[in-house]
Amino acid sequence: MMVALVGGLVVSVGIVLGSAQTTAGKTVWDGAFSAAQAMRGKTVYMAECSGCHLETLQGDGGASPALIGKLFMEGWDRKSVHDLYSRIRGTMPATAPGALSDQAYLDITAYLLQMNNFPEGSAELPPEAEALKAVVIQQNKP
Repeated sequence: MMVALVGGLVVSVGIVLGSAQTTAGKTVWDGAFSAAQAMRGKTVYMAECSGCHLETLQGDGGASPALIGKLFMEGWDRKSVHDLYSRIRGTMPATAPGALSDQAYLDITAYLLQMNNFPEGSAELPPEAEALKAVVIQQNKP
């Protein structure tokens, strides 16, 4: 009887936690950025990033990796948008990491998401770290 009660409690807690994560969690498939934000990101990307990562986002195959496609998505699958934003902000441009505005880095992040075929939404990526951490990059549509 005690085993059944403990087992039932574990299952109940698991269901509650699982449903809380499902309803509270958001993925890039939920439209995490706006089309206008991605358009601004494209403008900044072309001016600041395309010299190394190319206009096609394919990279040079060496020091400048592709920012689009299967390998990129496999590397970012199950990570948060904050992780991607932080990597870009902390390492780019290579000659002056962190030199752009926070908004520029958010806009570039939105552009990369758009170019990796995630849908636009009505709201922009927010500047708050916790909000960005709550959005998961998920390679495959749920």
